[in-house]
Amino acid sequence: MICTKGFASTLLLLTAALVLNTSSSMDRPATIHPQIVPHRMIAPISFEPNVGQTNSQGRFLSRFGKSTMLLSSNESVLLVGGQPKQAPALLKMQLVGAASGAEGEGLGKLTAQNNYFLGNDAKQWITDVPTYSSVRFQKVYPGIDVVYHSRDSLPEFDFVVSPGSNPDVIRIAFEGMEQLSLNSDDDLILKTAQNEVSIRKPRAYQTSNGVRHDVSAVYVIRDQRHVTFEIGDYDRSEALIIDPTITFFKYVGGASTDYANFVAIDTLGNVYVTGGTSSSRFLTVDPLQANPGGSEDAFVTKLTRDGTIVYSTYIGGVGPDQAGSVAVDQAGNVYITGQTGSRDFPTINALQPSLANSNDVFVTKISSNGAALVYSTFLGGSSSDAGNSITVDRDGNAYVTGSTESRDFPVRRGAQIAAGFSDAFVFKVNPEGSELVYSTYLGGSGTDLGAAITIDSDGNACITGWTDSRDFPVINASVNRGIRGGLDVFVTKLTPDAFFLFSTTFGGSSSDRGYAIATDRWNNIYIAGDTSSSNLPVTNPFQARFGGYSGGIDGAGDALVAKLTPNGSALIYLTYLGSTGADRGTAISVNGSGEAYVAGWTDSAAFPIANAVQPAVGPSHDAFITRFSASGKRLIYSTYFGGAGFDEAWAIAVDSSNDAYVAGRTSSTFFAALNPPLPISAGGVDAFVLGIENPMSESSYDVPDRGGFTVTTGANSSAAVIGYGKVQPANSHLRQNGILLSEASVPASSLTRSGRMFVEESDTVRTGVAIANPNPVPATISFSVSDSTGINFAQGTVTIPANGQIARFLDEPPFSVPGSTFGTWTFSSSTDIAVLGMRGRTNERSEFLMTTLAVSPLTATSGAIIVPHFAAGGGWTTELVLFNPTDQTLSGSFQFLDQGSSSTPAQPIVLPAESFFSYRLPPRGVRRFETAGVSSNTQAGSIRITPDSNTQGPAAFAALRFKNSGITVSEVGVPAVLPGAAWRVYLEAGHDSEGAETGSIQSGLAIANPSDSPAGVSIELSDLDGRSLAAPVTLQVPARGQIAQFIGEMMRSAPSAFQGVVRVSTVSAGGVSVLGIHGRYNKRGDFLMSLTPASDENRVIGGNELIFPHLVDGGGYTTQLILFNNRPSTSFSGAVRFFSQMGTPLPLLR
Repeated sequence: MICTKGFASTLLLLTAALVLNTSSSMDRPATIHPQIVPHRMIAPISFEPNVGQTNSQGRFLSRFGKSTMLLSSNESVLLVGGQPKQAPALLKMQLVGAASGAEGEGLGKLTAQNNYFLGNDAKQWITDVPTYSSVRFQKVYPGIDVVYHSRDSLPEFDFVVSPGSNPDVIRIAFEGMEQLSLNSDDDLILKTAQNEVSIRKPRAYQTSNGVRHDVSAVYVIRDQRHVTFEIGDYDRSEALIIDPTITFFKYVGGASTDYANFVAIDTLGNVYVTGGTSSSRFLTVDPLQANPGGSEDAFVTKLTRDGTIVYSTYIGGVGPDQAGSVAVDQAGNVYITGQTGSRDFPTINALQPSLANSNDVFVTKISSNGAALVYSTFLGGSSSDAGNSITVDRDGNAYVTGSTESRDFPVRRGAQIAAGFSDAFVFKVNPEGSELVYSTYLGGSGTDLGAAITIDSDGNACITGWTDSRDFPVINASVNRGIRGGLDVFVTKLTPDAFFLFSTTFGGSSSDRGYAIATDRWNNIYIAGDTSSSNLPVTNPFQARFGGYSGGIDGAGDALVAKLTPNGSALIYLTYLGSTGADRGTAISVNGSGEAYVAGWTDSAAFPIANAVQPAVGPSHDAFITRFSASGKRLIYSTYFGGAGFDEAWAIAVDSSNDAYVAGRTSSTFFAALNPPLPISAGGVDAFVLGIENPMSESSYDVPDRGGFTVTTGANSSAAVIGYGKVQPANSHLRQNGILLSEASVPASSLTRSGRMFVEESDTVRTGVAIANPNPVPATISFSVSDSTGINFAQGTVTIPANGQIARFLDEPPFSVPGSTFGTWTFSSSTDIAVLGMRGRTNERSEFLMTTLAVSPLTATSGAIIVPHFAAGGGWTTELVLFNPTDQTLSGSFQFLDQGSSSTPAQPIVLPAESFFSYRLPPRGVRRFETAGVSSNTQAGSIRITPDSNTQGPAAFAALRFKNSGITVSEVGVPAVLPGAAWRVYLEAGHDSEGAETGSIQSGLAIANPSDSPAGVSIELSDLDGRSLAAPVTLQVPARGQIAQFIGEMMRSAPSAFQGVVRVSTVSAGGVSVLGIHGRYNKRGDFLMSLTPASDENRVIGGNELIFPHLVDGGGYTTQLILFNNRPSTSFSGAVRFFSQMGTPLPLLR
């Protein structure tokens, strides 16, 4: 039985608990803007020991910006990046007369590790190289240490002069520059052929008793190579610090280049970035000299959600190597693809161990710690081949698309064998890298390029790119209605065995390209790209007209965004996105609600923006990120981001919190939207990664048949924020298509103008009410309070402003119910409102336990009433409350029934001396009955309430309380439930942030049969996409009996972790009453229970919106909102919106 399982001695207040005492600060209007967070703009400067990855003369290696530094005790060598085709500048800084064998030590060990797979000799691969925040070389001069570290992402070297030592012995000799000089700020300027490097005026200081005292210090140039320090007066009995800082002053001929081409996210929110870098090679030959030409290597960097680098892995050979895409599997293994021109590219377990021609595709799988290659292979033919995109399925199969000019590209089990002039390709590699599962050309007689690939939930490969082939394969598709232009977008879907499911093209009279592809959980397909066609076949567009021009940067006109049905038969939407300049969509991702996030770049001054953090474009072209609603017809936010240089986004990913991660390249030194400004580039072209958080006041939803939708507020504030939510369906004549729940199991409600609820005020119990007015006019509410005999003894009125809300305990103004009240609270309103009652109990440890209260209409039901679950004994007591919602006297009886068995109908339980109880309720009256709970054994079942003949039934509420060692640790409100033939309930199971053990969330059902015959009950479980999660089961509920079990006990094939919807149905004429049961472990391992109401498929609620009358976020609270579809063979969509108590939008979502 559910009621006896896993309870312990403490309570975690559930996350949608009613917070009633508010302050005006909670009601201030909230600004809704995304937040741009620099998860890693430039890698923090770190120092790694030389274990063979660089020239043997150095002890430590460091990278910053476009430069690399090799350190030894008496010398540092600085490699300053130059133009990509030219040798970088090599600067040496020697400490004249310093001890060459001074000991060096890394200090402040960092989490990041570096790995080097350079060349095809596995013996030369170097892994697990630790990194440190600083390096100290001791006694380089007598009594003087030198410490290399960083400040503000710039390198510094401190001379630490011990008391009594002489700083005059420090003498620095420079080599590799053309000129040495001081500027007007007394900074030291080293001019090379391409760069000017600045070493800022030294700061010198002493610290005494925790107080820092500055000491004057300047450089003195002795000749064209040598520099010393001139130090002012200082206390020689204390240590002295001399602190120069290396920075970049001017770039004459450009700088070396890093590219971030793609970003991926794993299930834990870690971020993986890949691209190409010329910073991985440094001083690898003797004598010490820079690498001519600056070979480019592929890299992949893993960062935690907060931007901390976990590892950086460099992969390459003597030629140019660049990674174009990255993917990560469920185990954290990383997959990259790209193009290599290196004959010694590192290979292991290779399908093709050698370079076929000048440039081949490479595919590399890296272990989860970044320190081992699982497999790495070339793949290509006799001409040029490039891997542009990679993805991985749940089994670890890798899928790659790109372009090839090779007529002998490896083909296996392909959908298309023949090659054209230049074709796209698609291939699949098994998890071990030992088999090419399939490989196929994709294209026609012209030029075709595969730009992006993804896998849908059925394991089908979806590919996009562009083509100018008029004979490009078009199969099983009706989207192909564009006017053929110079280039068209193509979208192709292949089965796991490489057979065409469909293949289509679309476009206008000019050039149209698909750069990125994504799928949602319903397998709809999303495309981002660009177009210079003014006559795209737009469908349900956000922007119907072409805004750009055909002569944009690299052919860009407007960005385009498209959504296709899973079978490619129709465009759900196709829209332009852009203005009068050049705009390109290069990346797309989709969240769980079907909202598309598009990134790219633009130089349009009037690019569509909404809730922008940077509302204006910079002097060059800027990156952009745009978040569409699920329908594609509205922008949730859209913003530029960039600086004074050019900025381009080339990849985007979205995590489960709806935070977006964008990667790209920039020549800007700072981004305008960052506050405070942080350096993002050290010059030239640099990679960047940004995290974008966005507290939102609304979320759109699309719920399929038997599916659902869930969203959790973001806990964005340190203080509790109070408000309410609206569920606004797209169909204005909605039956109860969904029900909204919180973690506290508070149901959404339709609007009403009157009602009544039970109220109790005592030393330990308080009753609260939340009232939401979603109307554009104020609501005037009259209320009265009656005692248990139905006599009114208090009344009043309260006005709630238009679109406002109030949440108060009833013993507080404006209600002011006396502190010792047991009765009913009745209200009537001048307009439709939503009302929620809640009850709180202060337990023996002064913990406040809360549950919901039923708000009853001022009418009564006829026939038997069922409370589906009660528990008594074993620490449990059940308090049954009956109250009269009418102005007539009601009477009848009730019984506590056991669960029954397969052979025996349910029998009345003797509690404690009777099994049959009667009631008589005057108008507005209340009666309470409570089980003794003294037995050590738990009895569970249902409560059957039977009105007397010719009378109607009362409103009923049961409170289940559990005591452990004399402490009340849980109180759960159980409503009366009228029987029905078919029900749907949201359930979940699995891990939770509060619990560390498997099964930290469990859900189940209580099913009561009110009839005198056994009832066969069918149970079906589906996920939020509407797909079956387990084999259906049929259970027998005894006559007048009950079943209460967790879903894993009812359905043995149910997964241990899921979010989904369970359907309970019966053909029994009397129907069944159903209630969902939700259990959660808190961080102390205590099992806490709440109840989730079930939705009757045949129940109709009037009105075109539901209201969640109360929600709390921040101050330790979050609210999880859940919609699910309770109508067979239908789907629905709409929006959930959040409002403050003053009616302003609340930005509670991400």
